Amino acid sequence: MRFFGRRGRRSASAVPTGPTSTADSGSPPDGGARAVPSRQFDFVRNPPQRVGELAKALGLEVAVIWGGAPANGWLPSPPRHLLTGTVPLSDTVRDVSLTFAYDVYHERPVDSVERLAAKEIKDFCVFFLAGHQECAAALEKCYGPPQPTLRDNSVRYGSLRGSGFAFFLSDAWPEGRFALDWYRDEPDWNKRSADLAAAVAEVRRQGFASIHPPGSALEVARLLGDPDPVAQSTDVHLSRWTFRVGDIEATLRYGATGGMVDGPMWGRRLGENDTVSLLARVPRGDDSASPRRG
Repeated sequence: MRFFGRRGRRSASAVPTGPTSTADSGSPPDGGARAVPSRQFDFVRNPPQRVGELAKALGLEVAVIWGGAPANGWLPSPPRHLLTGTVPLSDTVRDVSLTFAYDVYHERPVDSVERLAAKEIKDFCVFFLAGHQECAAALEKCYGPPQPTLRDNSVRYGSLRGSGFAFFLSDAWPEGRFALDWYRDEPDWNKRSADLAAAVAEVRRQGFASIHPPGSALEVARLLGDPDPVAQSTDVHLSRWTFRVGDIEATLRYGATGGMVDGPMWGRRLGENDTVSLLARVPRGDDSASPRRG
């Protein structure tokens, strides 16, 4: 999970793909030698499964990654921009973001280092200050040559089918920083975009349509005929957000992030990055409780 948009980087072809050490290649230790895996990246062989394990692998304290605010499934909490405005967490790590297993309905926010350390990780992203070639060498030694992704600035190591997880290594920024992601499931950004027009046609024809991976909420709203709908949440946890256009209800993947709208119910406009995962036909009801557009 990330709290920003990646900047452009060199193409994925810049990631080293050769032998993992000079001993393997027979090359002399000169400027043409391949990078040797660094012990800094030993953790890629057996990826950390819990927050405490990840912190230990990176040489950090859990509290340093945390952020201090009660956490509801992601860190840092509160969110912070991972590229600017923060001091690096250590001499080697710029910052870390992750999501962890959390039951929003039956679990209180995680508010202690001990509870956080025991939480199972769903995915993580580490921004390293340097060591891109060494990291690539360590990944290749464990998982073989890199594979292309749908992003031209990222390559993949490992197979979700074979090992149940995969690493994604970004190209390095000119100053040497780079990102290393780990996922248990295929990330949405590495899936072909859903046909939103087809999904809208399907819900009108059959009364139901699943959108996988979730697609732009603003585009779905436009296709449904309302470019500026108001989303609302009716549960006490504010965990499920929907918006209606006529008799079609769209369920948002994570929620609405636009501006608040006055009304008797929680209401927000859609944000640029909001996505829809489900469309369904619902009975036309009384719209008096809907938030006012204002």
